[in-house]
Amino acid sequence: MRPLSMCFMLLTVMAWSSESFYHFKYRLLFFCLLAFAFTSIINFYAKNVGINYYNAVQIYNWGSSSGEFSGFTCHPMWMSAACGIGTIFFVYAMIVLYKRGHLQWTIFFGLVSLASLWTTMQGGSRSASGIALLCCLFLILVSFQSATQKRKILIPIILIGLLAIPTMVTDNEQFKKKQGGLGLYDDQGKTSRTDLWQARWDEFKSAPVFGIGFGVQKKGYENSTETGSGWLTALAQTGLIGFSLICFLVYKIKLPLNDLRTDSTAALFEAVMLFLLLHSFFEAYMFQIGWYMCLFFWLLLSVLDDYKTYDTMPDMETELFGESINDH
Repeated sequence: MRPLSMCFMLLTVMAWSSESFYHFKYRLLFFCLLAFAFTSIINFYAKNVGINYYNAVQIYNWGSSSGEFSGFTCHPMWMSAACGIGTIFFVYAMIVLYKRGHLQWTIFFGLVSLASLWTTMQGGSRSASGIALLCCLFLILVSFQSATQKRKILIPIILIGLLAIPTMVTDNEQFKKKQGGLGLYDDQGKTSRTDLWQARWDEFKSAPVFGIGFGVQKKGYENSTETGSGWLTALAQTGLIGFSLICFLVYKIKLPLNDLRTDSTAALFEAVMLFLLLHSFFEAYMFQIGWYMCLFFWLLLSVLDDYKTYDTMPDMETELFGESINDH
């Protein structure tokens, strides 16, 4: 069923489009982003009041817990990914309100962005936390044209970050557990993904041109839902042919810098896409059909592709913050 489900999703999202369907996909993305932002908020609350679904499930099933935090979500890594995107969304809101001259709201969303990044870190995913921070920086840099504008917003952000982020990292229990040894195989000096990456590479070497087939895994890993890397999974399961096609689709959605500076929605979508592409080196979004991030990945890619076809993006900024705008 997984191959059929994946084919159906790709045909629906990527193979057919119209302007009305493009707007429908945008609307779906819009509510997904709001959901990610809400996920950040409620899991920030969950951490501070001691709600941890993953911890409760582990204790119920095995009588003990690893101490990992997932808040209201089912798994820490998926919470971190959602909160990472939520952080980028809050930075987008901060930029829009800064451009409109609303200093108090700019400060408010700056603090919310920091809280969202802190929540991302609580899931223990260093990759999601670091890449979210990088993509927020990317979004700030492409949203302003002049060096003066960039300095005005970057200097206070960097100063606050230098003060807050080291504390956020050193106080993070999951980060501490991963220092020295990097994950599940601390005693072997491996990361938790080392064996998975090696398995994917062995699969690729066994069928480098066409791949071993969608959903197929090396013997000994057949029952594993985690493949370790979206890019390596694409390479192993679809070979150089499928991998090249994915790279071509990703290359197609690269937007001109001028579009990102003048269209805040396009800039947000590109920043989120950058997060997914980079984080896919560590998490297998692309082919994990059934997980929400798989649908979100291909949906976002298709919307950015349609944007180049229809040469316009629905205005999320106006929907969220109203008509008036006062660019600095």
